[in-house]
Amino acid sequence: MYDAIVIGSGSAGMTAAGNLNGAGWKTAIVDERPYGGTCALRGCDPKKVLIHASDVLEQAQRLKGLGLEGSLSIRWEDLMNFKRTFVEGVPESIEQSLKDSGIDTLHGRARFIDRETLEVDGRPIKSEKFVLATGASPTSLPIEGSEHLLSSDDFLELDQLPSSIVFIGGGYISFEFAHLAKRAGADVHILQRGEHALKGFDTELVQKLIDYSESIGVHVHLHTEAAEIRPEGKGYQVYTKTKDSFYGDIVVHGSGRTPNVQTLDLENADAAYDKKRGVTVNEYLQNTTNENIYAAGDCADTSGSPLTPLAGFEAGYVSTNLLENNSSPVHYGPIASAAFTVPGLTAVGLTGDGASSRGMSVVTEDVSSWFTYKHKNEKTAFVKLIIDKEKDTVVGAHALNSDAASFINYMTLVIQHEIPASSLSGTMFAYPTNASDLQYFV
Repeated sequence: MYDAIVIGSGSAGMTAAGNLNGAGWKTAIVDERPYGGTCALRGCDPKKVLIHASDVLEQAQRLKGLGLEGSLSIRWEDLMNFKRTFVEGVPESIEQSLKDSGIDTLHGRARFIDRETLEVDGRPIKSEKFVLATGASPTSLPIEGSEHLLSSDDFLELDQLPSSIVFIGGGYISFEFAHLAKRAGADVHILQRGEHALKGFDTELVQKLIDYSESIGVHVHLHTEAAEIRPEGKGYQVYTKTKDSFYGDIVVHGSGRTPNVQTLDLENADAAYDKKRGVTVNEYLQNTTNENIYAAGDCADTSGSPLTPLAGFEAGYVSTNLLENNSSPVHYGPIASAAFTVPGLTAVGLTGDGASSRGMSVVTEDVSSWFTYKHKNEKTAFVKLIIDKEKDTVVGAHALNSDAASFINYMTLVIQHEIPASSLSGTMFAYPTNASDLQYFV
């Protein structure tokens, strides 16, 4: 009998298992895939390695004829080999670290037999408590021929870059990979069924990113819903509900993810869940119908976004509430998010759309002529702040530029700690940097 079994070895699972084991609980962790989770093996980290090459190429091209000569190009095979150096050996290293700390590591699919028993590859295992941290997988799409879709996992393992790619869905996965693939030489189309792409980001800056994407040859099609994927030649023809069609050597799923809960047989544990939203939890991240089950990260039905830092954050609350008998209801501060396109698109707090109805001050600046961006010959660079003038606080920030990620982290600190907006003008940041620009926005 274990004190706790954690299902899933990503950011949430590793955090929970480490905390509980450190407090003296007899703990096991189980995963049916290699240890490490999506971010380390199939998501954030390997993706960022690939996208950095796209970023460097873009920077060099902007300065061609302005002091730089010659040409650079992405050699896909070499880039993928470099990416693999960040992934190879990670599962083994993580598992050994868990074992060294005294956590039992189990492999195989986990499913509930009853309220206190899991079955892992046919073997029943009992525990007092369970932490579900199973993450999410690509959403099942009602498209004829959907079996031909490649996942983001598949894209990240392509040995050769196809000459043409169709991405279905207008989320950050499609845009990030489309920017990379286009700069690596592929013909790229993004099909978004609705009016808005990149939901959750500021719509004005999203449109500017779409405009820029089109300018570099990424074809973005809004109001374009895929209906059928049909093999044709060596590739596939994607037919839409409006009878248009787009050819791709491969077709990639970029249309959202669904919590990994359906294979857990949660009904056997009397645990409430929603197939689309995940494990139903209360403010302590405890299941609402089985008090022995907690959930964190992408598989939990919470108000938090499906982001890696948030998964670890929620797992910290789960650990505390297990150890201290529900002492800490979860509280979310501002949550920064980023689409690592080139230029990058970032957001934290209120969007411009939400601000206008609440009487907030919205400041939008085209900063391409500012030294920070002009010296890089950056033609597309925007910053938007939403300020509560009465309280003298920043309540939202958005950026579309090469420094968007670092800028949004500064603004997350400002919002989280309610630093008065007016005080930014008196702060001595290093110059010239994007931080030293802050004083001019307030």
